[in-house]
Amino acid sequence: MLYCLMGLPSVPCHCVVPPDLSARVLSMQYKAGAVLLNDIGNMKKVLTIYVLCLMAAPVMAMDVETATPVAPPVECKNLTDREKRLQCYDSQSLVEAESLTGTVLDDRIRLQYALEENSYSLDAHYPSYILPFSYMSSPNESPYSPSYGSTPLNEDLKNMEVKFQISFRLPLNRDFFVRGSHLWFAYTQLSLWQLYNRDGSSPYRESNYEPELVWAFLVNKSIGDAKLTHVAIALNHQSNGQPEPLSRSWNRVYINGILAYNNWVFNLRPWYRLPENQSDDDNPDIEDYMGNFDIRVGYKQHDHQFSSLFRSTFDQDNPRSYYELGYSFSIHRKYRGYVQFVNGYGESLIDYNHRNKRVSLGIMLNDWF
Repeated sequence: MLYCLMGLPSVPCHCVVPPDLSARVLSMQYKAGAVLLNDIGNMKKVLTIYVLCLMAAPVMAMDVETATPVAPPVECKNLTDREKRLQCYDSQSLVEAESLTGTVLDDRIRLQYALEENSYSLDAHYPSYILPFSYMSSPNESPYSPSYGSTPLNEDLKNMEVKFQISFRLPLNRDFFVRGSHLWFAYTQLSLWQLYNRDGSSPYRESNYEPELVWAFLVNKSIGDAKLTHVAIALNHQSNGQPEPLSRSWNRVYINGILAYNNWVFNLRPWYRLPENQSDDDNPDIEDYMGNFDIRVGYKQHDHQFSSLFRSTFDQDNPRSYYELGYSFSIHRKYRGYVQFVNGYGESLIDYNHRNKRVSLGIMLNDWF
């Protein structure tokens, strides 16, 4: 390890230098008072690297011709052959052996660890997609809540709209109190955009904002031929950011368990709604429609992936449910084609007590696994 006599604080400096110097990434750490230089020639080299480090720092996260940070995980991700892609990740030595599960989830785990090595990368949380052709059967033109009653909207809604979702997570701490655990901050946003409603100036009909704090544990316990790979505990907030009487929100604590079997992945997520004061509750009956759990099932076969989401109140007198079916397929190395069908209550918060059917077509940026 090289250190320089600059009297600077003991903080790491990771920099990217022009490719014509025959090195894409030069890393150095410097500490005040440390001397590990053998001769004047080495000192000149270290000072040169240090100057380049300072010059490159402002553009580390930018894609420019003279200083392009080439992240190994992105290079591996771009390999279309699955076996070569996994070998690429393994060659980086970014994943500890005990962190792998021996299941279809390992590709995602390798990518996760690879991205953590890059300070400027965000990992995928839920799928991110844009569906420019999304047809709903029953637009909710008069949203209702027991707290505010019925609220007729000022404009007529079109059946055709744009649906999109972005979802990412940021690693906060690895091995947080427990070895093999991760602490994440995650954020998901679902938006419904009346793009084709020219008479109404193409408004955003609804956006749901969902930040959460997730503490995930590696379990890796076999249950017959299946394997319980991960368990997570999370504090979740979801709201639509609208003023009364269209405001909708709730807070939950949930437990999430992931079970993998061959090419199948099962994800069970029960939750507990945190109580609110009656005067502050926008939607006191939301559990009567959204229930207290959901279950996701995914199946992956080569470049084809099928997914489903289901929840239900299991109320014998008045059962209410929601299910979502999705199919994604490869059309480009950076994104996938995506078809989605939904039916039931609670596709969005404004529609938590409104039943709707929808079929959508578009592209997906990242899939479940």
